[in-house]
Amino acid sequence: MGSTIKDSIPDSIFHSISRHLIKSAHRAEDGYLSNEEEEDSITGDLFRSLRKGWAQPATINNEPWKWRLTTRKFRGKGELATESILGADGIIQVEIDGNQGSVIRKGMLFQAKKGWKYRNQKLVDQVAKMEEFAPESSAMFDYRPDGYRAFVGRVVLQSHGRPDMTMQRRLGEFLADIFLGCLVGRTDTYYDWDKRTLILAGHQPTYANIPVFLHPKYLAAIQIERK
Repeated sequence: MGSTIKDSIPDSIFHSISRHLIKSAHRAEDGYLSNEEEEDSITGDLFRSLRKGWAQPATINNEPWKWRLTTRKFRGKGELATESILGADGIIQVEIDGNQGSVIRKGMLFQAKKGWKYRNQKLVDQVAKMEEFAPESSAMFDYRPDGYRAFVGRVVLQSHGRPDMTMQRRLGEFLADIFLGCLVGRTDTYYDWDKRTLILAGHQPTYANIPVFLHPKYLAAIQIERK
């Protein structure tokens, strides 16, 4: 098996980020009742909880390391809205900014729902789109009053849109163990800050033969610097 993003992060930095993802996602669950009317409001509240300024720098093997978690919300409506094309509400990604300007990235598309209990064909269609453009790089977040949970995208497709409780993970643990742990996500799927568009593993969508610039509704970026 080839090297992963996880292999490029010192253990102490990896565990620091993992702890933050778990604790902040758990904390966000307390805001469900204040935002339960709209999935977008819940996602916005979740992302506010995930946000973190620069952590205290650490020197590891004589190299300085630091990390932060930033979030953005883009305009998400219109005929060519990213969700209508990709089936995704947003993307969560990791960026490692190394010496001499080198950057390693990995991203995961996600779709969010509230109270997923029954077969949902719309969700199947959305996940299928995400997997078309970024195979093995999608997830579904399910917000519930008793906690937030997550599923790997392919599990949603395998269950034909029915919730398989044996395959769920609490959202914080999913982000820390499954996403950050490099079980889901691709290094060729991420939001490019310079080009201001999503870069996708599959073919780039076009409209009238012109590439579409895609801005995810929600973007969370774990930014790690080694320099």
